[in-house]
Amino acid sequence: MNTNATHANTNISLAASLHAWGSYDHVRRDESSLNAHFAEILRRKHPLWRNHLYAEPAGVFADQPLLSPDIFVNARYSQPVVVETEYVPAATVEHDARTRLGLTPLDSPDPIKQAIAVRVPVSLRSDQGGLHRRIATAEFEYCLLSGDRWSPLRMPKSGWFSGGIDDIARCIEFAMVSQSRVDESIKILEQGVQAATSVIQDDVEVVHGDLERIFGSVLNQQAGEQTNRMAMTIIASALIFHSMIAGAQDIPTIATLRYDRSSSFKVLLLDTWQRILDEVNYWPIFKVASDLLAPIHTPTAPRLLTALTDATSVPSAIGVTARYDFCGRMFQKLIIDRKSQATFITLPTSSALLAELAVDRIPMDWNDLERYPDLRIADFSCGTGTLLSATYHSVLTRYRHAGGLDQQVHQAMIERAVVGADIMPSAALLCTTQLSSVHPLVAFNNTRVYTLPYGIGTGDERDRGVAVGSLDLINSDQTPSLPSTGQRQARGTHEGEDVNDINVPSESVDLVIMNPPFTRPTNHEISDLPVPSFAGFQTSADERRAMSAQLKRIRKSISAPVSHGNAGLATNFIDLAHAKVKTGGTIALVLPLTFVQGHSWKSARDLLSRKYSNLTIATIATVGDHDGAFSADTGPAEALVIATKLPSDAVSDKGALFVNLHRRPANLLEAAETAKLVSQLSESSATGRIHAGDQTLASYIRAPLVEGNCVALRESSLAATMIALKEGELRLPRFRRGFHIPVAKLEEIGERGLLHRDIGSTKEGQPPHRGPFKVRYREGIASYPMLWKHDAEREWSMCVLPDSEGVIRDGCVDKAVDVWQTATLLHFTLDFRLNSQRISACLSPHPSLGGRDWPNFSPMESAWEEVLALWANSSLGLMCFWWMGTRQQQGRSRLTISTLPQVLTIDPRALSDSKLKLAHETFERFQQMPLLPANEAYRDTTRHKLDCAVLVGLLDLPEDILKPLANMRLQWCSEPSVHGGKSTAPTGTA
Repeated sequence: MNTNATHANTNISLAASLHAWGSYDHVRRDESSLNAHFAEILRRKHPLWRNHLYAEPAGVFADQPLLSPDIFVNARYSQPVVVETEYVPAATVEHDARTRLGLTPLDSPDPIKQAIAVRVPVSLRSDQGGLHRRIATAEFEYCLLSGDRWSPLRMPKSGWFSGGIDDIARCIEFAMVSQSRVDESIKILEQGVQAATSVIQDDVEVVHGDLERIFGSVLNQQAGEQTNRMAMTIIASALIFHSMIAGAQDIPTIATLRYDRSSSFKVLLLDTWQRILDEVNYWPIFKVASDLLAPIHTPTAPRLLTALTDATSVPSAIGVTARYDFCGRMFQKLIIDRKSQATFITLPTSSALLAELAVDRIPMDWNDLERYPDLRIADFSCGTGTLLSATYHSVLTRYRHAGGLDQQVHQAMIERAVVGADIMPSAALLCTTQLSSVHPLVAFNNTRVYTLPYGIGTGDERDRGVAVGSLDLINSDQTPSLPSTGQRQARGTHEGEDVNDINVPSESVDLVIMNPPFTRPTNHEISDLPVPSFAGFQTSADERRAMSAQLKRIRKSISAPVSHGNAGLATNFIDLAHAKVKTGGTIALVLPLTFVQGHSWKSARDLLSRKYSNLTIATIATVGDHDGAFSADTGPAEALVIATKLPSDAVSDKGALFVNLHRRPANLLEAAETAKLVSQLSESSATGRIHAGDQTLASYIRAPLVEGNCVALRESSLAATMIALKEGELRLPRFRRGFHIPVAKLEEIGERGLLHRDIGSTKEGQPPHRGPFKVRYREGIASYPMLWKHDAEREWSMCVLPDSEGVIRDGCVDKAVDVWQTATLLHFTLDFRLNSQRISACLSPHPSLGGRDWPNFSPMESAWEEVLALWANSSLGLMCFWWMGTRQQQGRSRLTISTLPQVLTIDPRALSDSKLKLAHETFERFQQMPLLPANEAYRDTTRHKLDCAVLVGLLDLPEDILKPLANMRLQWCSEPSVHGGKSTAPTGTA
């Protein structure tokens, strides 16, 4: 045995171990220094963290006393958060963060539900000089882990977010509340309010019939079940707010009052609220809640308060009430007539996304802390304040990140900067409560949250005449407001008499952010009501007519109004936003998707094209009945529209950035990250995808605003192809060059048929009738055959038999003969259900009249009918219809008879006689061949042959174009707006 060699090896191993230990110790010292500086910077980013954010604290976890998290945040009224840091390559940082999940800190009732892993750039380790300053400017990678350690949810799903210390601070703030606890709390709160309302209903029916009238008087609205629900929501809101301020200025907790046997819970609660009103603050919160609680029958109150206190204890304990608009979300569910008003609350995640996108536009130095109260942020349809609150939070986040203590600016912001208005007194009250909840211990005087008159005045308001809410401000700086909380204006302290009316001068607002009501006079759900635009609050028919006349007067006073009756009240609110926003200011709106495509919205689009710049339109390209909307409880898809007002002499580029989200943001962090990535897009980048780590959040394309059909697309290349096709050039991915195709709009080569109401009706009664025919099911050989409505069993090929016939009404023979002159073989569809219907155009064997679903089209030459039908049912023809139609509902594209002439088609004028003869032969070959539904074009062999016959046979394009066409066809069929989630979608897209 070689003893010397053994000793030598031992010395080498020992030296290596000491070297390794020294290297590890050096790394550990580096990371400890990093964490200390990291924590010091973060403490300045949020007032809750001043004394509750620690670097490498010992003894945090009882069951693992030696485990020290790198950064530990354990602020009051929030859930604890761990941040783990490690220098790149950071091989173990995510594992370390994950193992913290589920551990319960010693001084917290809640376990760690969310942990953040941060990859630190190695440059901070290699040069630790000026580490504090360098951390403040460095770029980090991070992810958020939620749930349990065995199967946590990860954001992003793979890869890493990228951002600076402010982005990590924002991530920590969002992590202080878990989404699962939020959802649980909302459900509990809703159940509690429903239970309390049931108690009230029983009381009204048995002993206290006058209670409903009292509630209506307090809330200044019609008595009834809806008002009862609102009353219970407001009392719940006051209980939540009470929990937030308990302990300050000797205010007892809810639990203390509840279990105090010296008097009833109701009496003790009312006494405490009165003391708060007399000595502290919060008049709009506790005065109205007291007025609602006081008249409740004494035997009834315990059951009611038990239901509400149990329901409000969970959200109060975890500190989510200020950010998540709990009462507002539930308030929306309880409004019975919300459909007539079409006022749907913006979801918190949607609000955060829109607010971040909008606030980022405000031209302000966010480091100038003195200027914040000079901002003017307004929501003239504020509801319960979801959007306004999200915007306020976004502004305050910037204030904190600039080094300010936002509680010091809260009073000035509430009294001066934030303006809200609504027609519903109880909603405005909850808006005030939500804004107050941001810093519940900070006193203020007047707010700028108002309830505005709506309808014809009665009682003390009988002299004011007719009013239409915020819309009265369009051509006026000032309008009266109503007593929503015992006075005209929501106040913070005592009740007063001399309160100014709402005053918002023209072009004075930095940001107008709104989710305006969508109601329109032709709303079919309430078409039995005269002027349904103003059907809310049980207004009478005469009142609605007077309000409509008032709105017309306002519209006439505007030099170039964009409002349009068929589009609805939202267009009037655009007039209002344009009147109030200053040059360089921003408008940010939640609008129906028809804004970008609907004919009635054209003036609104023209206004933005001429007067605004930096236009962003965000939509959702996904499936689901409600998943395309940014609001709660509504099915039709919506768009977020953000734009910056130009100086009067500036020229707009008329362009827009279309951002198509792959889903609505799942939580506030995803919303904020999405907004940040959108704001960072380079203006030189025309199209692409937006990624968070390896997860695709959205696709985008820059195009003129007139190309509004770029919305709700997952594949931006489809938009590029369709835009180029309008210019007669077929451009396909994977192909080096484009190919010329002769195209034209239908209106250039023929005339559309009549509107179905000018032909006839299936209804026997309800005269007068515009059309000369009574339409009925066809029997035998009809004198006046009609192709009236869709029937999937008949519409399996391009040749379709008439399904109905016209019976001439008395005295209408001449008119019937005139109408028959518009009969043709060729018909186009208007309502195309892409995931069930097979054809967008058809020929009937003999001339027939077109109906509601199949209007006629008469080309200048009858020989062109077959050409147009062939093109319309080819893959490119289907895409042209889809591109032109509105797509508010998944798997469906709709045209009106007025927009049908705008559909793009092959131009038969460019075809020679021999090509027209070939088109006839091609149609003869294909007319009886069965086709699959349009969304299955990717696997429809008949459609593939038709594509070849049209593109290669009729247009002489090279055959090798069919392969890239097949890929584009697959992309199109994979679009949510095409397949609508149907199982026949291409694999992996449904």
